Amino acid sequence: MKCCGCTVPFHVFKVGKDHGTGIVPDGKIVKKMKSLTTELLTDANAFDVEFPMDATVDEKVMVAGSAVLINEMYFESDDNDY
Repeated sequence: MKCCGCTVPFHVFKVGKDHGTGIVPDGKIVKKMKSLTTELLTDANAFDVEFPMDATVDEKVMVAGSAVLINEMYFESDDNDY
């Protein structure tokens, strides 16, 4: 699945936290769009990653790893990979 150029945030919640309506996410991963020339001529990606304020080093590693996984699953994979 290729992205159409839209910005889709992936919200980060702590495990075990009640995620009812109106709950503010602890962090966020968003793909940053670059200039049209850069998007067309390169395969480089950039992400904005917001960590939870009280995150430990291990939790920050998990969020950063999630950004790599999201990139592979939603922006790099072809439709023929299934």
